[in-house]
Amino acid sequence: MKMNLEASKKIPAILVLLFTAQLLFSQALTREERRVVGTFLEDSDYDVQTIELTREYIIGVYGGNGCRMGNSLPDGLEDKLYELNAEGAMISDIHISEDGSWVLVGDMVSGSGIPQECGNALNIVLDAGDHVTCVSFNALGDWCVIGEKIYMASSKVEDYIKEASSLYGHIKYAHITNDAVVVSCETGQFCSVGWDVPLAKNLSDRLDSLDFRPKCIKLFYDGSFFIGNQDVSRWTANF
Repeated sequence: MKMNLEASKKIPAILVLLFTAQLLFSQALTREERRVVGTFLEDSDYDVQTIELTREYIIGVYGGNGCRMGNSLPDGLEDKLYELNAEGAMISDIHISEDGSWVLVGDMVSGSGIPQECGNALNIVLDAGDHVTCVSFNALGDWCVIGEKIYMASSKVEDYIKEASSLYGHIKYAHITNDAVVVSCETGQFCSVGWDVPLAKNLSDRLDSLDFRPKCIKLFYDGSFFIGNQDVSRWTANF
């Protein structure tokens, strides 16, 4: 697996405050953007690999490397998506944090603004010869890198992963936002906020009614979610 990363640097506290202020005035994702993307994916004859949703962005990846997105994406992401599509490269996952940092996982790993510790861990996993299946992080310093054989994570996320693994077996996927961490395992799932809180309640109910075993579970900031298993070409979502 190849890697093409632009790692973020440590930012002085005053710049963090300025950046946070800028986020308050960022353009929010509209209902119409969500509707257009959702309708397209639901009506598509292609398999949907993944969906990513933040307060500003929405995108779905379908048919291996096709994309349907909202009106905008973080800097550099759209160009990279078109490049990978032209090359015929497989995109199995996409992650975008609330600060606009992003990473693509598939035939290669490519990203921008990935937290420095997460980027270092990614290099370690790749150098070990493992196939990376998941990279996820938030704007608060939480992150994880999951391969088929090994994983690395920040301390809080590692505690969640260990708890999930002890209950449900081999780790398949983890999704990290500013609001929650969801860990998908061989035989079950773990949610950092609990399944009965409003944020996760709809997701919990959908998981109880599935007729396939999920491999990837994403819980978004407003309770919307994506559940998928590319191995059996199945997915469901609510956004």
